[in-house]
Amino acid sequence: MDIQPRRRVKPPRTRANRPEVISHRTRIVAYHEAGKGMREISLLLGISRDTVRLWVRRYREEGHVLTRPRPGGPRVTTPEEEELIRREAERAPLSKAVSITNTAGLQCHPIK
Repeated sequence: MDIQPRRRVKPPRTRANRPEVISHRTRIVAYHEAGKGMREISLLLGISRDTVRLWVRRYREEGHVLTRPRPGGPRVTTPEEEELIRREAERAPLSKAVSITNTAGLQCHPIK
């Protein structure tokens, strides 16, 4: 039997994985492990009991509080190109995506 090493999947680079968000989730788990109840944690942190339940369960099942990878490919446009598209769309709000990107000198593939 050939055993392949497990590949580590990187979580998405989103707001949900910023250090302060992870720290907040870690605090939820720490309060729970210190013996506080779901209701008490939700009141202490000003969040819903469902949110507390989610992160306690996720930590128990997966051993971490990171956001799971989501489907979809990486962004194709740079922030500068997105700004150019936004300005062009504001200049001519009734334009179609194809004409906006053509005017901006970019390629447009609205349908994959």
